[in-house]
Amino acid sequence: MNFIKASLSAAILMAPLFSSNLLATELVCNDCNAKQIQQQLDAATIQPSAPIFVIDFVQAKVSKFDSQGQPLTASLSDMLHLNQVYDYRRTYLVANQ
Repeated sequence: MNFIKASLSAAILMAPLFSSNLLATELVCNDCNAKQIQQQLDAATIQPSAPIFVIDFVQAKVSKFDSQGQPLTASLSDMLHLNQVYDYRRTYLVANQ
């Protein structure tokens, strides 16, 4: 019974780590400059108030933007989630500073 309580508690505590990106839009733009990233953001259909992640697998970087295209800082949970999603690519992504 204690194992079930501990498992349930762990699941509840870890839920925010995985739920923060449920509505996020992910765009892949390999080896893009700032102008190309802006074109990708303008062309994307984006849900209001959902973050946008622009993923560059060539440079192994991720840039985070709000729904208006303003840059944001990617959190640790964002990076953990994206690296888990794209694990099959064998690329470790880092936040673009």
